[in-house]
Amino acid sequence: MPETYAHALPKGCRIEEYEIVRVLGAGGFGITYLAFDHKLDGPIALKEYFPAGFAVRRGEERVVAASPENRETYAWGLDRSSPPIPTPPRSCSASPRPAAASSCARTSTRRCP
Repeated sequence: MPETYAHALPKGCRIEEYEIVRVLGAGGFGITYLAFDHKLDGPIALKEYFPAGFAVRRGEERVVAASPENRETYAWGLDRSSPPIPTPPRSCSASPRPAAASSCARTSTRRCP
């Protein structure tokens, strides 16, 4: 039975040129996705900053601090996370056009072999 990730972006969600295929895994600091890069025309690994216990996702929207008490810790980690290549969208869609981007979470990419 496949593992489910309640806070993950849905399959088909577009973040700029990246399209979410599936979750590869999740840990204490983020969620890693297998994504398709429409510019490179190939698969990549996409990591989203999503610190467990300090962040929540509002529906399919942006990632924010889980509570006012967590804002400082969340922001500290966000400032030290990977460079902001794409950012999670305000709404996910399987449309061929990229979704609008928010500025609240950072991700990094790595080309898959």
